[in-house]
Amino acid sequence: MEKKKNSIFLMTAVTPNYIRRSKAYLHSIRTNSNCAKNFLIVCWDRGKNKIKLKHLIRIMCIKARGGITVKFLNHDKVMHKSKIFCVQHGEFIGVLSPSELAADPAIIFTDSDMRLQRSLNETEETLFRNLNPGEICLGMNVTKEETLGWAALKIGANEELIATFSEEIQNKISFNTGVYVSKARTIRRLLKTYNQDYSSWIKNFTHYAAQQWIINYSIQTDSFFKPLAMPDSFHSHCCRPMRNPNPGTYIDEKKVLREIKTNEPVLFNHKCCELHE
Repeated sequence: MEKKKNSIFLMTAVTPNYIRRSKAYLHSIRTNSNCAKNFLIVCWDRGKNKIKLKHLIRIMCIKARGGITVKFLNHDKVMHKSKIFCVQHGEFIGVLSPSELAADPAIIFTDSDMRLQRSLNETEETLFRNLNPGEICLGMNVTKEETLGWAALKIGANEELIATFSEEIQNKISFNTGVYVSKARTIRRLLKTYNQDYSSWIKNFTHYAAQQWIINYSIQTDSFFKPLAMPDSFHSHCCRPMRNPNPGTYIDEKKVLREIKTNEPVLFNHKCCELHE
């Protein structure tokens, strides 16, 4: 059983000033995670900014409590930077040691504005341990039908650009990349492909969510990748205009996010209740 658990890591990344807002999530990881390792990546620009004492104290407290391994990532060395220091395009893989990467673990990478409501079940563990090269599990963004063309308009692209690339992007889905699961080697390939695609697209957008858009473009134009739809039980979010959770899920009177079909808690509750204390 231990061998099975050792193949799955849970990882999230924050900036030093965001650690306080991630307190509920970190607590839920300590309480509920049955992954082999849980990582908190602290991302900041070592060349320009010093970590304030109050942030350093919070980091030390996290390390002292145990259950979560803290690693640091120098954002100054990130090839294509996000204005909000987000590294979901794969830069986070660089904090893992050769020994941690040796067995090509499955990695669940998430934003930090959520709660882990329960442990991975056996079905989920089996799915993630057995992911093939190129497979990435993702969930819906606004709707299951949202295309990259529609998403591009929301983050600053003009209609002329959408028309020009209509055939290339209209049949591609906009997935939410706030939570995804893939093997480590696949994430390394994602980082490489993203960095190749970045310069061609970033100039067309004004919003930081361009990072998510380019990830989606990369994994749907490189034939190496195979996006897999997450089940409703895994991740539901309220990152949509109406602030309602994903179809197939609901919030009960105790603010537990549940799957309608089974009435079991959804694994990752992403902004579907008051998370910040």
